[in-house]
Amino acid sequence: MQNKLFKIFNKFNINLLKNKKNNKFNKIYKLYNKINNCKKCILHKNKIRNVLGNKNIKKIKYFFIGEGPGKMEDLKGYPFIGKSGKLLNYLINKLKYKKKEIYITNVIKCISKNIKNKNIFPNKKEILKCLFYLKKEIKIIKPKIIITLGKIAFSSIFNINKNKFTIKKNKNKIYYYYNIPLISIYHPSYLLRNNFIINKYIKSLLFIKNIKIK
Repeated sequence: MQNKLFKIFNKFNINLLKNKKNNKFNKIYKLYNKINNCKKCILHKNKIRNVLGNKNIKKIKYFFIGEGPGKMEDLKGYPFIGKSGKLLNYLINKLKYKKKEIYITNVIKCISKNIKNKNIFPNKKEILKCLFYLKKEIKIIKPKIIITLGKIAFSSIFNINKNKFTIKKNKNKIYYYYNIPLISIYHPSYLLRNNFIINKYIKSLLFIKNIKIK
C-alpha cells in the first residue's frame, strides 16, 4: 500500500515525506493513506483505484473541486484525465494559469456507477462520508481560492440541496469557505455538451485568475 502511495508523489522528492519538518507532505500522505483504506460506504466496492488529488501540493493558489472520478480516472488513479479533464487543463494552460499553483481533486474519491457500469451521481450519504476527506485536503493545503466545478461540488461544500443552486444565477459570485474565496463554475463535462458557452466559461476562468488575494 505504501509503495502505491509513493507512486502518487512520483515527481516529488520522497525524502520530503519522511522529513518531520515537512508537515504538509506528511499530513497529506497520511490522509491519502486513510482514503486508500476507506470502507465507509459501498463505493469502495466499485473502484479499481481511489482517485486522490494531483501530486502538486506546494504553495497552491487555485483549488479545483470536481464531483467524482470517471472511468479513465478510476483506471489510472489520477483526477481529471478524461475528456472533461483534458478540456479544463487545455483552457487553464491557454489562460496561462501556473501549473504549480493548481490542485485538482473531487468530492468523492471512488467512482460512482450503476450495475450497467455507467457513471451516476453519488447520493447524499456517499457524499457526506467522503466530505470529511475533502475538508481535510483543504485544511492541509490552505489554498488561496477554491473553485467548485458543477453544482454538486458547490452544494456538497455548503451542505445544501443541489436543486436549490444554479451556477447560471451565481456566475462570478464570490462566496467564502472559512475565509477562503470560493467561486462556482460549470463542470467541464457540461461544456463538452454545451460548447456554445465556451466564451462565458473562459471569461469566468479569467475572472478567477484576476481575483486579488490579500
